[in-house]
Amino acid sequence: MLLGLRHHLERRGLELGGAPRARLVEELRWYQGAEALLDRHMNRLAAAVYGGKHPKHWLWKSHKQFILDRVRPGERVLDVGCGASAYLLWMAEKGCKVTAIDRRRDQLDLARSIMSHPNLSFELRDAVTDPPSGEFDVAICSHVIEHIDDPVPLLANLRRWAPRLIVAVPPDDNRWQKVMFRDLGLTWKDDEDHRREYTPALLRQHLTGAGWNVVDLHAGVDIKATCVNPDARPRPLCFIGAGLTREANLGEQRQRSEAKKTYDSMVRSGYLAQRLIGTLAARGVRSPNVLCVGARNRCELDCLVNAGAGEVTGIDLHSTDPRIRVMDMHRLGFADGSFDAVFSSHSLEHAMDPALVASEFQRVVRPDGVIIVEVPTGFTSTGVDHWDFLDARNLAPLFDRCEMEWSETGVQLDCAHQRVIRAVFRVKG
Repeated sequence: MLLGLRHHLERRGLELGGAPRARLVEELRWYQGAEALLDRHMNRLAAAVYGGKHPKHWLWKSHKQFILDRVRPGERVLDVGCGASAYLLWMAEKGCKVTAIDRRRDQLDLARSIMSHPNLSFELRDAVTDPPSGEFDVAICSHVIEHIDDPVPLLANLRRWAPRLIVAVPPDDNRWQKVMFRDLGLTWKDDEDHRREYTPALLRQHLTGAGWNVVDLHAGVDIKATCVNPDARPRPLCFIGAGLTREANLGEQRQRSEAKKTYDSMVRSGYLAQRLIGTLAARGVRSPNVLCVGARNRCELDCLVNAGAGEVTGIDLHSTDPRIRVMDMHRLGFADGSFDAVFSSHSLEHAMDPALVASEFQRVVRPDGVIIVEVPTGFTSTGVDHWDFLDARNLAPLFDRCEMEWSETGVQLDCAHQRVIRAVFRVKG
């Protein structure tokens, strides 16, 4: 069969020698049709070989790695136009609670027949006319909006359901053949049902037109973007394992702190200490009495003294310095109003009960005193990191007797790949 096809193509090539351009374009049109037939046949064979699991969706994991890297255990994920792709299962196995919706019954029947997980549910619905119930942490539209005449209303509706959005679309120039076919006026899109294929600029235009803020955008085999809803606050992520007791947690936290007892935090602590002492100085408080939570070693204490603090008391679950008292931050052994300020750098995320810890911070600080906090965000939990607060606005409800006077989100000063949230709270009088 292949030999016959080869001879046929060679003969056609000879016949086309010296043919006018219009005739050559028609030959390319014929080639497109032949390629489409062969491609459909290959897709059927590929899916059959793998028992209905098309290798494009089940073997080519790197194609979906962008999405997998941007969802985290415990998040509630809404996948719109889900189809039967394996990344739905991979997200569920990662610990996400996945609701996958599609308006095509045959696709949902296929998906249910080849994958199942307690964290994965499927719903037959049209996201435009029959929106899902409930709230989600992130919505995903992977190769969906190119099939919609006007995707902006759908993208705008998704802001009602989730504070974050991940989108993937086909580029209009990812193969040289597509560029040529379009130039010649031939059919050129990857799928005959595509209303459009995208440039990065067009995708950004549709997303911003729907009210999303684009956080990052990458072009390659497809064009991918992550967005945040500027009007929404993401839900904090909790990584506390089922059945973890207070005693077990204290043991794990102590072990972790002792393992990092020589860690040099002078750079990040110096920045935060200067911010704290400057805030107090602006109120006329000189040489403040500061409680340093989770001190670990002398670095944070020395940074506070160098910045202008007076008396500095540290607490941790072990002590490497006479100024550090062994104490659980959930149960501070100090009288009410004992300090002018609390300094908490990379401690609150380890709390089993961050509201209780925040309450203790507020109790031991005098009225009009200050609490300064730095926590990491966007990390992969190591087992002792219990909370990713995601947004400074999620810290504010913990400090219910305070006003948040300042916050920022940026890189950790001694670890460029890690992002952190910093905030200053004033204890109300």
